[in-house]
Amino acid sequence: YLSVVFHPFSFVFRLYIVTSDLYVFFLRIRRPPRSTLSSSSAASDVYKRQVSTQSTGAVESTMRALGLLSMMAGLLTPGMASPGDGAITAGDAALRAGKFPAAIGHYSLACDLDPKSYLGFLKRSSVHTVLGHKRSALRDLDRVLALSPTHSNALLKRVKLRMECCELEGVEADIAAATKAGLKQPISPEKLSMIKRNYQQAMALAARTYDPVGGGRSALGLLMPITQEGYCTDSEEMMSTIVKLLLRVGENEQAVVEGGKLIKLDRNNIEALGLRAEAFWQMGDSDMSVKHLREGLKKDPEHKVCKALHKKVRNLQRRLANADQDLEAGNFEDAASGYERALTVDPNHRFFAHDLNVKLCKAHVKGKIGDKAMVACDAALRVDDQSVDALLLRGEAKALLEDFEGSLQDYKKAKEIRGDDRSIDEKIQQGQRLLEQSKRKNYYKIIGVKRSASKSEIKREYRKLALKYHPDKVEEADKEDAEKKFRDVAEAYGVLSDDDLRTKYDNGEDVSGQAQQQQGGHSGGFPGGFNFGGQQFHFHFRN
Repeated sequence: YLSVVFHPFSFVFRLYIVTSDLYVFFLRIRRPPRSTLSSSSAASDVYKRQVSTQSTGAVESTMRALGLLSMMAGLLTPGMASPGDGAITAGDAALRAGKFPAAIGHYSLACDLDPKSYLGFLKRSSVHTVLGHKRSALRDLDRVLALSPTHSNALLKRVKLRMECCELEGVEADIAAATKAGLKQPISPEKLSMIKRNYQQAMALAARTYDPVGGGRSALGLLMPITQEGYCTDSEEMMSTIVKLLLRVGENEQAVVEGGKLIKLDRNNIEALGLRAEAFWQMGDSDMSVKHLREGLKKDPEHKVCKALHKKVRNLQRRLANADQDLEAGNFEDAASGYERALTVDPNHRFFAHDLNVKLCKAHVKGKIGDKAMVACDAALRVDDQSVDALLLRGEAKALLEDFEGSLQDYKKAKEIRGDDRSIDEKIQQGQRLLEQSKRKNYYKIIGVKRSASKSEIKREYRKLALKYHPDKVEEADKEDAEKKFRDVAEAYGVLSDDDLRTKYDNGEDVSGQAQQQQGGHSGGFPGGFNFGGQQFHFHFRN
């Protein structure tokens, strides 16, 4: 009783702290506090609002309810300077401790206890600004200026926040008020007028139906300088427009950056999640795209844009994974079919048009189908003519088609682009060996098959030639020419029928001496062999 009489403020402040601690206890057990004061309908209404509020809103509502209940019990003495002073003091302490939600709760109580004082609103606006809740900060500043129209600090803060939120009409009125009060203007009327004009022109260009890409670039040229100066950065409309325009003109990496800023403005903005997912998709990062899409679909499983894009991305991921597995397992034909199916998911996709065609070209090169490999590599190079991977694969495809000069040119062009890659030097050396080799003896041409020919095809053509140049099948006058051709055919078959020798030959190595050894090792097939010019040739047809 004596403490109430002699130290009224101290008692009330201590009571306020006790009620704050009680709130923390109730919040931890996640149960609403039971009110023992049922006589006040006003306190009861606040209590009901507190029960239904969650998260940060629960902090503010509970503190208000406890404060009003204390007032109803007559625990606040009329001799205090302001009924909200205790809450302001507690809010300042929480703010110094970095407890921002608690500080907001204390300042909110001060606003409820003394709604005619601007101090609680001003301090709460500062905390909202620090937390990035700029719309809430603006509402508090509106209250401050409604209570104290000449408050210069609040006026200048509101001008800054309105520029960040792109409330340009309100800024114009605030600048007029600042000029009238003789305050230093944070932005000149001329600067504001230029921003308003550029903003309006940009929106008109963005909505233009003809030449959408050109209009988009022009609009970005007007909007980006505004945000780079720190204006309109907290406007969802502005940031959303910028992200859409960046996607339209193909600036996908920048769209990811600006899309991240848009999401920070509102974590529940499903459209923002979808836009950033689209940017990742266009960059070829399907994993990040799916991550954003799933987050959006958690909030709205039937969101049309997110749902459609998610289906497309997952479809491509499955087809690409299956094709990669086939390629790894050596099933080159199945891998090529898988990559072709993956290309149909989004035929106009720039990144995947390149990446998938490179993979398709690789599958065909591995399968030794040179003509189809050329088509795929050409498609990849149409998207990116500086693609080293596509150039190297096309060089291999040209070698399969016996275009050794063209193959060497592709290798050299790849080296010009990626000069520090030593593996390309090996490709160039191989191309040079193959070109020189083709000018001497081309075993594939001698047998009459392509470089991609299978062993069975080589054997079949060899048998035809062996019978064609059989001594009993030629005239006496043609035997000398038949002998030379038979030697070439035997030499060619000796190399191409042996896997190790064929691999060396395909790499441009000189295997002619080893081919002679292979000829000497052939026996059977045609009894007695053939005798040309004193040299005995024996050969057989391998199964």
